[in-house]
Amino acid sequence: MGGGPTAGAVSKEGLTKAAIGAKDIPGHTVAATGVTAVTGKDVTVSDDDKDCLPVAHALAGVPVGKTRSTTPGQQVTGSGVTTTVTLGLYEGQGGQSAMELLSGALETCAGGFEASVKGAPQQLTDVKADLAPQGAEQAMAYTAEVEKAGKTVPVKVVVFRKGTTVGYLSATGTPGKKLTFPTKVFEAQLVKLA
Repeated sequence: MGGGPTAGAVSKEGLTKAAIGAKDIPGHTVAATGVTAVTGKDVTVSDDDKDCLPVAHALAGVPVGKTRSTTPGQQVTGSGVTTTVTLGLYEGQGGQSAMELLSGALETCAGGFEASVKGAPQQLTDVKADLAPQGAEQAMAYTAEVEKAGKTVPVKVVVFRKGTTVGYLSATGTPGKKLTFPTKVFEAQLVKLA
C-alpha cells in the first residue's frame, strides 16, 4: 500500500508538467490530441448500459469521476501501438473513489456493451480484467475488443494512482494482431509523477 492520499500528489499547475513528452520515452512519438481530444461529454452509453460509462470513459482516455484538473490527452505511438495518456488530479480520496467506481463497472460490464464516442458507435466485447503493471500505489487493467467503422481492434487500459493523481493509459493495437501493452509508456509516466 502507498502512503496517504496526498503522497506523490502534484498541484493543479504541476499537472501539465507531469505529462510525458517525447524526451521521456525514446523511440516513440508523442503528440497532443488537440482538437481530436475526447471529453466526458463526448462519450455516451445507452440507459441500459449506464453503469458501464466509467469503463467507456477510461477506454477513451477520459478520467473517471469528478476531477480538480486534467491534462489534454497525449498520444504515444511506438511498435504498432498507439496509447492515449491522460492524467486526472482529484480532491482527497477522489482518486481511490474513481478507481473503485471503475472496478465495480468492470464487474457489471464484463460481457460487453455499446458506446458512442463523438457520435461514432462502438461495440465493446470480451471486456475483462487483466494484469496491471507494478510500481504505482494502486493500479488496475482491463482488455476489450472494440469494433468501430467495420474493424475490430484490441485495446488494453491501465489505470493507476499516485497520491491524488490518477493516470489513464488506453493502448490500441492493430486489427487481427495480439496487443502487447507498452510498459515503457507506463514506466515513463510513473517516473514523471515521482
